[in-house]
This record gives sequence, structure tokens and C-alpha cells, in this order.
Amino acid sequence: MSEVEFAWRESRSDAVWVAVTGTNGKTTTTALACHLLQQAGLAACAVGNIGDTCIQAVASGRCSHYVAEVSSYQLASTVNFAPNAAVVLNITPDHLAWHRSHEAYAEAKWKLLANLPSVEGAVAVIGAVNDETRAKVRQLKAEGSARGFSYVPIGAKGGLGQDMRKACGSENAAFLDGDVLTVALDGAEHVLIPRNRLQLEGIHNCENALAAATAALAVGVSAQSVAAGLATFTALAHRIEPAGTVAGVACFNDSKATNVDATLAAIGAFDPKRPVILLGGRDKGTDLEPLVRACNSHAKAVVCFGEARERFLEAFRVQGAAQLQVLEAPGMEAALDAGLSAAVLGDVLVLSPACASFDEFSCFEERGDVFKALVAQRAAARGE
Repeated sequence: MSEVEFAWRESRSDAVWVAVTGTNGKTTTTALACHLLQQAGLAACAVGNIGDTCIQAVASGRCSHYVAEVSSYQLASTVNFAPNAAVVLNITPDHLAWHRSHEAYAEAKWKLLANLPSVEGAVAVIGAVNDETRAKVRQLKAEGSARGFSYVPIGAKGGLGQDMRKACGSENAAFLDGDVLTVALDGAEHVLIPRNRLQLEGIHNCENALAAATAALAVGVSAQSVAAGLATFTALAHRIEPAGTVAGVACFNDSKATNVDATLAAIGAFDPKRPVILLGGRDKGTDLEPLVRACNSHAKAVVCFGEARERFLEAFRVQGAAQLQVLEAPGMEAALDAGLSAAVLGDVLVLSPACASFDEFSCFEERGDVFKALVAQRAAARGE
């Protein structure tokens, strides 16, 4: 069995578990959900792929609430694991070398909901903007009360601004009402905070915030406390993290963007500004057409670097690059310099590679740390 399963079995019978999975956004949502619980005065800890291992936290005896980031690898070998609140943000192709097929990868993710009927009051929180997870929402609605637990869709096909109660008759929903984060749960509508009070860039982080807020509400945190916690949470390292300014160009470290979908979120996070995007590393072999299309629509320039450089350059050549400037560099440091040369005062430059880091670095954290150090060096050389 997975370590998550073992720790859950060993935790106290009155322990509360929130589990978060998805292809992208897991760590931010997990950290934010834990922050919301802690701000409410609960003994909460972030575990799994973030913070301590689950079993270390359980053994310490210091937590009553566990917020677990759970990967497809961990979920594949769960048996009875049943959290009080289960969050599935999105599912897009990833980790195919390990799972062998997208179907097996998705099946592992959905194991998170398998045992929810055994938990009284269990709630599933599911992203409904993503096609694959929205299909699960439709399935759960069709099952009715036979499913044995409640579910809360986040947004709908048309985006986060759609209330799934109105879109297809869902009992619960999490959405943006105008620009205000709102959660309708168990017959009560909780109006939280305007999105401009979040200290996080991008519409994707509104979705992460809605997911975390819904999970916190589902395990008993008050709406007032949730709203206060949302406003005080700051960006995590390597996730569209401010990295400094060079010659008036704001640089951001999004090294955690190791797949195309994560980079798509970063490209649109600065609208209406058109950022310079650094793309590359170890190629995962995923479809690049959506990436090229998004860069053409929303970016000022791209720099393709690392092992993936040639395939990325070819994708831009094949699909055309219109007004987009396409540059290349052998490695990340050269990519930063090329990107800065393409930027002017007031521009935004983002390391959001859409690739693994293993051609140059041991992990995405090292890649991001090196990037931040390089930005600091360039700024210092200019006396900034």
C-alpha cells in the first residue's frame, strides 16, 4: 500500500483529512488549504508531496487535520484511503512513462473518490473548467444520491465565472461572481473576497483559491475565517514567484511548470501584458500545439533552450509565429540573457519551461533557485 494509505490508517479515528490531487495546482492548493485551517486555529499540517511525509506527521501527534498533496503514483496503490474532503483540480496528460497510458494515469487520480461513501459528510471538490474533470461532474450528477457523498464543481465549461447550479442544476458550486470568490455549499452561499485581494497572479490561482476555500468550508471552517485567510496567503516558491527586476523588466520564477498546461496558465497570468517566456529543459514529448497557439496570442517573445530546444523551435516553425519573436539558447542562463535582450522597460519575463529540469538540474527547485540567483546577479551588475 502507499505511504499515504498507511498513514491514514494509523491516524486517530477523529483526524480530519483533506486530500488534493490534479495535474497542475496541487501544491498551491494544498498549502493554501492548510493555511486556511491554521488561520482558523486548527492544528493543521501540510503533508505528502509537500512538507512532512504523512507518516511522520501522524507519528508526531501534533496535528488534528492533515492536508495531503497526493500524486497519481501514491493514489495508484491506495486501497481504503478516504479523506473528509477530496479535491481533484484537473487532469491532463502527464507522467505517461510511468503509468503507460493516459487512461491509467486518470484512473489513479480518480481513486481519490473511490471510498468517499464510507465517510459521513464527505465532499468532493472538482474543477469543472477542465474537460476531463467536468465529465466526472456530469457522471456524479447522474448518479444522484446513490453516489454517497456531496460534490462541488468549480466553475463550468465557460470558465470560473459560471455557476454550475445555473449551468446544469448542481446542488453546490464554487465560482467567480463578477470578480468575487463565491462558494455555494449545503444550501448556503458564502461570498468571500474579490480576486484582486488575492496575493497570487493568474486566473488559475483563483481556481486554486476556490478549491482550497471550498475544502476548508467543507470541514467546518467559517466563511469569515476563510475570507481572511485567502487575503493573507502569498505565492509559493517556483510558482509564478517574483524573482526581481532587471532594467525595469519584472522577472518571475515558474520553474514548477514542468508541463504544457502549467505553462499555459503562466502565459495568461499577466494579461494584458505580453510576457517573454523561457521554454525548455528535458522534453516530456507532449503536444506543443496549444503552447504555440497561446504564445502567439499572449506572449511577446519566447526563448527555447535545453534538450527540448529543437522540438520546440520546430513547433513554432511549423505553426508559424506571426508577430512573436522566437529565440534560442543552449541553456537556461543564456536563455535568461536572450529573454532580457528581447524585453524593454515595463515588460515581464517568466521562466515557465513546460519541461522537466533534468537536462541541466537535479530538480525544478534547483532550476528555480539558479534562475533567481542569475536574476539577482544581472540586477547587481547594473547597480540595481
